[in-house]
Amino acid sequence: MPAAFAAADSLDATTAADSAMPVAAAYRYCCCCCCTDVNANPLFWCARYDVPALAFINKCDRPGSNPAKIIKQLRDKLKHNAAAIQIPIGLESDLKGVIDIIGREAIYFDGDNGEIVRRESVPEEFVSEMEEKRQELIAALADVR
Repeated sequence: MPAAFAAADSLDATTAADSAMPVAAAYRYCCCCCCTDVNANPLFWCARYDVPALAFINKCDRPGSNPAKIIKQLRDKLKHNAAAIQIPIGLESDLKGVIDIIGREAIYFDGDNGEIVRRESVPEEFVSEMEEKRQELIAALADVR
């Protein structure tokens, strides 16, 4: 095998691994809600080398949860073009479900363990926020290179 071909394969594999890694790292990063060392964060390196990244924000039922703060940190500290695709309905112990910004519907997780999924129209008090976040998402997608 020619050396140039092997090098190209290695670069492709490295890029694929680098693209996949930030998903898990973003999960841990967003769960702990900290930005203590930006240079050590894989999401920082994704932005620096223009590698796509996806961040999952979970545990909105925990005390002190604030997904809006996490998105702001992703934008301000890591310079990511971050946008929400869901809005929580309530936070912490009041979490009832999420609003799907793309599908424009409310999704509730009923039952003892949230195993019963119920879809309804968006509650009136969330319609304007949903539309605002939807416009932010469209603007963010328009800025993708």
